[in-house]
Amino acid sequence: MKEDSLNHPHQHHHFNQYLAWSIAGLIYSLSFFIRVSPNTLQLVFQNDLHLDFQQLGYVSAAFYYSYALFQIIGTLLSFRFSLLSVFWAYLLIFGIGLGIFIGAQSYESALWGRILMGMGCSLDFTFCLFLARSFFHKHHFALFVGLTNLFGVIGGCLAQYPLDLLLGYVSWRYIFEILLALFGCAAVALYVSVHYTNVKKQERPCAGKLAKELYAHKYLFLLILWFCFTMVLPILMIPEMWGSLFLETIYGMNSLDASIVLSYFFVGIGIGNLTLGLLRHHYPLMKIIRLALIIETICCVLFIYGGKHIEPGYLPIFSCIIGITASALLLFFDVVNNIFDDGRLALSSLNIFMTLLSASSHPLVGWYLDLNVFKGVAMSTALLESFSVMPIFLLISSIVALTVRSKRLSCVS
Repeated sequence: MKEDSLNHPHQHHHFNQYLAWSIAGLIYSLSFFIRVSPNTLQLVFQNDLHLDFQQLGYVSAAFYYSYALFQIIGTLLSFRFSLLSVFWAYLLIFGIGLGIFIGAQSYESALWGRILMGMGCSLDFTFCLFLARSFFHKHHFALFVGLTNLFGVIGGCLAQYPLDLLLGYVSWRYIFEILLALFGCAAVALYVSVHYTNVKKQERPCAGKLAKELYAHKYLFLLILWFCFTMVLPILMIPEMWGSLFLETIYGMNSLDASIVLSYFFVGIGIGNLTLGLLRHHYPLMKIIRLALIIETICCVLFIYGGKHIEPGYLPIFSCIIGITASALLLFFDVVNNIFDDGRLALSSLNIFMTLLSASSHPLVGWYLDLNVFKGVAMSTALLESFSVMPIFLLISSIVALTVRSKRLSCVS
C-alpha cells in the first residue's frame, strides 16, 4: 500500500488499521525506552565510556537534537515522497544507530549512535498520530494522542526500575541487543500490516500552504509552545536525565530506590493520558491547564526543595502528580489538530520545539555541574541551583495562564 492512500475517512475500521497503529505504538515505546535510558545508565556510561557530566549530557541531548532536526526534514520530505517511504528509511537508520551504540567504546561512537537513533525514530510519534488521524474519526484524536503517549510512558517506566534491576544480572549491551531484535521484528510486522490495509487515497498537501497556515496562527502557536515547554521540562530534566543523580545526592537514596521514584513520573503520565483525553470535551481547556500548572508548580517545589523536610516516602506521590499534570499538555495537540486542516506540519513543529527546548537542559546542567564541582561547590548545591529553573518557568506559565484574556484563547477553549 502506498502512503498516499492514507486518508481521514469515515469508513468501517479494519482490523489491520488497529494492528498497524498498535505496532507503530510499540516501536515508539521501544524508541522511548532507549531515549530515556541514559538517566538509569549514568554510572554505567561514565565508567564504561569514561564520560564526564557534560559529555553525558551531550550523549543524552544528541538524541533530542537529531530527533528535532530530522523530524522537520522528514516532515518536509513526506511532502515530496510518501510518508511511509521516509518512515521506512528512518527506521533503517535507527537500527544502524542502535547497532553502533551497542558496540560503542568511546564518547564519539556513543554520540554518533545516539544521533542516528534520534534521527531514525524522529517520525515515530508523528507517524502514530498520522495513522490515528488517517484511520479514525477526529473526535477520537485526543484519545489516540493519549494512547500513543501511553506507549511511550510504558517504555519510560521500563527504562527506570526494571532496567536498573536487570543491570545487576546482565550487561547493558546485551539488553540493547535484545531491543534491536525486538525492533526488527516489530518493523517487519508493521510493514506487513500496513501493506494489507486498504483505504482511499489522500491528496498530497503543499508545504508552502501549510507553512502559511502555521504563520497565520503564530501567536497562538507560540503561546501553546510556551505552555508545553514549561510543563514538559520537569519530565525531561528529572526522570529522563538527571533525576537519579538528584535523588541519590539530595535524598541519599540508592539507585534502585531512585529508579522506583522516577517510575512514578511515567505512571502519572499514563494516568493523565487516560483521563485528560476524556475530560477535554467536558471542561474548558484553559481551566484544566491553569489547574494543572498550579498543581505541577507546587509539587515541583516540594520535590526539589523538600530534601530536609519531606520524607522520601512521599516522593512517589509528588512524582505521580507531576506526571499527571504535565500530561495535560497533550490537550494542546488536540487543539492544534482541530485548528489546522492538515495538522502534519503544526503537530510536528509543536513536538519538535517543545522537546528541543527542554532537552537543551541536559548538556547545560552537565556543564554547570562540571564547572561548579571543579570549583569545590557541593554537588547538592549545584543540583539544587540547576533544578531551580523548573519551578521558576512553571510559575511564570501559571501567571500567564491566569492573566491571559479568555477571548484570545476562545478558539482553544
